[in-house]
Amino acid sequence: MKLPIMWDKILLPKINVDLSKWAVVACDQYTSNPEYWEKLDTQVGDNPSTLRLILPEVFLGKDDETRSKKIAAAMGEYVKGGIFDTVDDGVIVVERTTVSNGSTKKRKGIMLVVDLDAYSFKHEDKALIRATEGTVIERLPPRAAVRAKCGLELPHIMLLVDDPKRTLIEPLVKAKGKELYKTELNSGGGKISGKLVDGCKQAESALEKLLADSIKKYGEPLLFGVGDGNHSLAAAKMVYEQSGNPKSKYALVEVVNIYDEGLEFEPIHRLIIGTKSKALVDVLVAKLGVDTGAKAKHNLMCGKQKISLKFPSDAIEAVAKVQDILDDFVTHNGGEIDYIHGEGDLEELCAKDSNSVGILLPPMSKDALFEYVVKKGALPRKTFSMGEAYEKRYYLEAREIR
Repeated sequence: MKLPIMWDKILLPKINVDLSKWAVVACDQYTSNPEYWEKLDTQVGDNPSTLRLILPEVFLGKDDETRSKKIAAAMGEYVKGGIFDTVDDGVIVVERTTVSNGSTKKRKGIMLVVDLDAYSFKHEDKALIRATEGTVIERLPPRAAVRAKCGLELPHIMLLVDDPKRTLIEPLVKAKGKELYKTELNSGGGKISGKLVDGCKQAESALEKLLADSIKKYGEPLLFGVGDGNHSLAAAKMVYEQSGNPKSKYALVEVVNIYDEGLEFEPIHRLIIGTKSKALVDVLVAKLGVDTGAKAKHNLMCGKQKISLKFPSDAIEAVAKVQDILDDFVTHNGGEIDYIHGEGDLEELCAKDSNSVGILLPPMSKDALFEYVVKKGALPRKTFSMGEAYEKRYYLEAREIR
């Protein structure tokens, strides 16, 4: 079975570019916090930055046409201006260091270019690259419209590989290589470094073995699960299918081992605004019950009111049940559901709006992910996040797609 990958030219900013201003966090973060992006805009100033090459989702739907034209123009200016160097021989190994609750975490990954023909968010397709969470079709056209105008892609997509024996990434991390970049990341994002390793054939060999192992383990082939950026990957495939451009048949991603010690699954919490908050609280209590146990944790916030809802013991089931209740309530009573990465961010947003309702959801075990996806398909929408918002992937590498 052919591997759904290729090695392509990857663009990196030249050594004179200030990487602390160049790299910015994934566009689907801080969607309820425009101040974050406004502050970042001021911090970046006139310096070359990936902020000029992406459309933060907090601004999606607000003059997308003009914004996407500016993005495409900035990409053209950066390419013509000679901002980029080209890496086209070897594997880029990425190491990301973050600090959470006083402890340091290091997450390792490698950059790959994957074939979009091998990706699908439909369970029945049994694709080699599968979505792990539900895909909202309505979210794809705006993203596809931006990508269709652009000559470059900048990935915040992270694919997960089920590699308990650590055969793919970890040997490349230990290998000697040429340092490509090293920088502090802005806005509390920690540090990142990248090196170039002569390991393409080694990586291919490990991937072939993992693909064969997946058939033995799950009864069907599954190489990658999409951990982050599923809607971006789906939009990329939409653009490819509409354009037929061979370059857009592929997408640049970072691959991370699900067993990496620096990778943690965090719950994605719910914030509901613009609705009948008291009535929603009553519905949640009626349908879920209240946990009165000694170890019960307050997981529902509305103004000064804090309640411990009784969730199902299985985290995936808990997310699905809460989401069903919220979807039904908003359909009949109005309002908007937002998905918040980080407990502190949710509490802060609830404090700003006493009429909002915040729900803290439980974490799921990452060991159960691949088996669940094979048996049942994608998890309920926004079940988990790979770390807090500031730990998400920062844009740094780029690739030509025209």
